[in-house]
This record gives sequence, structure tokens and C-alpha cells, in this order.
Amino acid sequence: MNNIDWSKAPDWATKFGYLNTFYPVWYNEEKYMYYQGDRAHYVYPFILADTFNLDNIRLVQERPVVEYWVDGLPPVGSECEVYTGAYWFPAEVLGRAEDAVWVYTKEEGAYRTIKSTNDIRPIRTPEQQQREDLVELMSEAWQRGGFSSVADAILSKYNLTEKE
Repeated sequence: MNNIDWSKAPDWATKFGYLNTFYPVWYNEEKYMYYQGDRAHYVYPFILADTFNLDNIRLVQERPVVEYWVDGLPPVGSECEVYTGAYWFPAEVLGRAEDAVWVYTKEEGAYRTIKSTNDIRPIRTPEQQQREDLVELMSEAWQRGGFSSVADAILSKYNLTEKE
């Protein structure tokens, strides 16, 4: 297994390896969990394991260290969105210099150099996307006909219920 999908790993797992050479497991210094199969839903502490311990696991890969992107340009490996002049596209950061990042936009299939922090942002949550869609809907409706058009546009797209 060469490409470990760490998004499927439990939060506590720091390593991926093979228990007794054939059973793929997520693990750390205290416990392990099978990667797949019937036993993949249980966590086994090493202290209770009669037959297995850290010596029985062959390390394949340690969890990659993720640099957090707070502001500025993102670190290499980050998933993000880049603005191409008309649209925001999902992208992956492939390289970075002090004043630029190089990205691959997946939908376009294009490589781009991004120098401005205004042209790159973290991937939005579904709530952020929904809010942006609503603001755009309201803005377009306002330009068409004012307040009543905004209300009509919202009611045509959303089922509103009164909050308690």
C-alpha cells in the first residue's frame, strides 16, 4: 500500500503499518486498529493484547505533518480555491516561494502561479458556500427590482421555517 489515505485514519493514529506482516493497521504507541475488515471498528490497546505489541508491526508510513494555513500564502500540499479572473476553482498547492505559490487547478486541469492572497483561499465549508450563494441571490434580485424581488427570490429557493 503506497498511497495511504490519511483522511480515513482515526484522529489518534500517528502511523500506518502491517501487523504480523499481513494485517494493515492504524496505530500509535498505545493502541492499534485494523485498516479494513470485521475488526476495523474496534480499537485494541497494546497493554491488553496478549500476542501483539509494537514489535509485531512493520512501519510503512508515519502520518504526514500538516502545516496549518492561517493567513498569507498556503503551505505545499494544501487544498484550496484559486480565483482565475471569473471563477473560484479547487486547487492543490504544489510549490511555494516567499512571494508566490504554484497550484494545479483540478477542474481546469491547469497549472497556475498565484502571487496575491486575494486570489487564493481555503476551501469553504458547506455553510460558507450556502451563505455566499444566498448573498449572490439577494444581490442579483436587488438589482432587478428592490426589496420585494429579494424576498421573492429567497422564498423561491428556500423553504423557510420560523425559529423557536
